[in-house]
Amino acid sequence: MRAQRKRRRPEHEPSNIDDRNVRQRVDEILPQISANRMADGCDSTNIPFDPVMLDESTKAQIMDNIIDAFQLRSNKEQMQAFLMIAEHFLLGKTEQLLMFLSGIGGSGKSHVIRAVVELFRRCGCSERLMLAAPTGAAAVLINGYTIHSLTFLPSGKFRVNHTELEGTWKLTLYLILDEVSMIGAQFLAEISQRMSAAKSWQEGANSLPFGGMNVIFSGDMGQLPQPRALSLYSHKLVSKLRPNLTHANVGQLAMQGICLWRQVHTVVELKQNIRAKKDPDFIALLNRIRVGSPRKFANQEGLPPDHVVLCSRILSTLKATDLLSAHRFRDVPIIVGRKTLRDAINMQKCRALADSLGVPFNWYYSKDRRGRKPLSSDIQKMVWQLDSSSTDDALSKLPLVPNMPVMITENISIGDGIVNGTEGTLVSVKFSTDARGRRFAECVYVKIIGTDIRFHDLDAGIVPVFATSSSFTYQPPHGEKYSVSRTQLPILPAWCMIDYKAQGRTMSCVVVDLTTATSLQNVYVMLSRATSLDNLAILRTFSASKIQQHAAHDLRNELHRIDIAADKSSTDFARTHMTESGLENVCA
Repeated sequence: MRAQRKRRRPEHEPSNIDDRNVRQRVDEILPQISANRMADGCDSTNIPFDPVMLDESTKAQIMDNIIDAFQLRSNKEQMQAFLMIAEHFLLGKTEQLLMFLSGIGGSGKSHVIRAVVELFRRCGCSERLMLAAPTGAAAVLINGYTIHSLTFLPSGKFRVNHTELEGTWKLTLYLILDEVSMIGAQFLAEISQRMSAAKSWQEGANSLPFGGMNVIFSGDMGQLPQPRALSLYSHKLVSKLRPNLTHANVGQLAMQGICLWRQVHTVVELKQNIRAKKDPDFIALLNRIRVGSPRKFANQEGLPPDHVVLCSRILSTLKATDLLSAHRFRDVPIIVGRKTLRDAINMQKCRALADSLGVPFNWYYSKDRRGRKPLSSDIQKMVWQLDSSSTDDALSKLPLVPNMPVMITENISIGDGIVNGTEGTLVSVKFSTDARGRRFAECVYVKIIGTDIRFHDLDAGIVPVFATSSSFTYQPPHGEKYSVSRTQLPILPAWCMIDYKAQGRTMSCVVVDLTTATSLQNVYVMLSRATSLDNLAILRTFSASKIQQHAAHDLRNELHRIDIAADKSSTDFARTHMTESGLENVCA
């Protein structure tokens, strides 16, 4: 079953609140590109300062100050990545820069991005740089936009306004696109097409990838790919191409995406794990698992197999051997690989919270329709039995208790950091009831930590989240498939999350369930959220095969290709800078 979601106001206003002003404020800050940016982009007189006009000493001073401020000299690869981008920008090079900033989770890719942002800011050219990511949560981490909102994709969801598209990109010369592993081949081709359309006013833009704009990709191909899509290294596109794929429009776009990705020849691979730098043994374990080469037996130094090391972190083992350590993991995030397990754990945690607070535990049901008509009673009961994987996380029954942690599953305001994946604390629920006393939530108020956003008559940081509509396909036991429209709150309990929601995050303490990890990439993403082995706990026993499986053949080939490209880029960079005064020792 494939679900699609879109934002829609509830059809019946709750009788116990007057939230019209709040709704108006929500509509005002729905995800959108800065109006100032679009206005500036359409004003040919408002052109950022050209850094090429700076004298050489000023350019060198700007770079030197940023290098010192971000302590880049202590990390050879971070320094190289920054200088490659900075010199291309400051020297006004006309050759298109297509670059991949690669690195394991926690290697400091975001740190380099922040340094580049600071460079453009100090040069008065912030409008020349665009930051984007494929998810709202990833976009917030780099203070950027979703690439979907910048390119009006997917086409079935957004109506393209070419004036807005051109205005959004008119001043942009550089795009940093983070979490590239979660961008599929077809999606990359569509992004390039939209960027070319945005620059169609510029001569020759349509014949160049990404409209001739300079693109710096960032991410780790060892992490999770885009769900239900062919990856940028899929063997189905690289080595086992089938005629039925080439004849379909989707397949042709995917092949274009592969070709685009193979044009990215400049690669810098960050090799130091900054996140877990205080635990080098844990870093080594993560690196072995990432490439599918775990230590299966004790080595000559007597170090145990990786499976044995990880088994020492199973919660039941910790409780038996180190109760104090186990106690640290009582209220930390839990990462699993299946939504059914996530929902079961969250429900259990919710009941426990209600019991501890001495408050009722309540379910809040979805409102489901077929067309404009509510479902029959019998069908409704069956539809409420569907698990969340069939309904795109629009839960049939949502457990809610005040003070519980929740995760928002809709992009409400990217500019304010309230996006799909944002976490907060539930303050209150506004709901209606039916004749049987079942509750239907219309709105919840969530306290978001770290934001000073203010809605009408609400305290700072309190965000209203309204019910939204989604649709999914349902097939009765004896009947044909049909579409069901569901109205439910776009939130989930946040004690437990799936691995896709955890990607890109750093967690001081975390519990993971390797049993439900479906691939080596899932295992790696789960484990690499922790900052050290001591800050990691494993939910239950797991098979050694979970970490001893080989990485997929196409992934191994891609990682090898990236390594070769990174070595060549590093050699070329060193050769170039050996002849430039003042720069010969920057990477020493």
